[in-house]
Amino acid sequence: MKSISTLLLGTALVFNSSYADTNTTTNHSVSPIPTANKMDAATDPNAATVAQQEQNPLSGTFDITTNYIFRGISNSNNNPAFQGGLTYTFLSTGIYFNVWGSNVDFADPQGNQATVEADTIVGIANDINDDWSYNINFDRYNYPKASAANYNEVIGALTYKIFTLTLADSLNVYGVHENGFYYNGLINVPVPESFFHLSDLSAEVSYGHYSLPRSAGLLSYNDYMVGLDKTLGIYDVLIQYTNTNHRADAPGLDTGTLLATLTANF
Repeated sequence: MKSISTLLLGTALVFNSSYADTNTTTNHSVSPIPTANKMDAATDPNAATVAQQEQNPLSGTFDITTNYIFRGISNSNNNPAFQGGLTYTFLSTGIYFNVWGSNVDFADPQGNQATVEADTIVGIANDINDDWSYNINFDRYNYPKASAANYNEVIGALTYKIFTLTLADSLNVYGVHENGFYYNGLINVPVPESFFHLSDLSAEVSYGHYSLPRSAGLLSYNDYMVGLDKTLGIYDVLIQYTNTNHRADAPGLDTGTLLATLTANF
């Protein structure tokens, strides 16, 4: 997973001389909750679906997306991304381990160019009852060629029927040694087959806010997303429009974006 605005950080570095030179959506690192690109570990489709987990503790995904959007900001400099993840779930407890990767394009606080993101996640996800479920995880964002941007984040998601609330907190967001806090509300509803004469189609909409440390050259902002997700066997086709309130000071990276993602689940 995410990470999101390391691009934002990279942009902040370009426009703020105090630095050497940083969403996701979707995305972006584990769980059966729908998402926009790799949006968060707690809302990323890199874990198995419930049905898959009942059959096999090992699951994975491979994605091709036209833009790696994380929390409203492009982490791939508005270029396509190839992404993949593997999850091992202990079925009796819901505890899981996940690794996830993607190509990226941004600079870390020391001016090193990040080209690969490799995330490692440990968490627990379970149904509470027929209506409620939760997903809590610890996410480590790693950038092998730009390690100054590495950071940890704790993410929690609580789902009630079609509603999901996600909270994420980092004490070292984007490697700047200051706190960053993100919250997101998502609604995901099945679309009646009579609307488009398509089965297994769902619509989603989300709103998020990222509180970032101004003292580190980062600016807080809001992000928005609407999308349609179509399931075709082991494949998912996701069409999304994402945008922000343009207060992140990330010109060209936080603008309105229409993107498409093809995911293979195995």
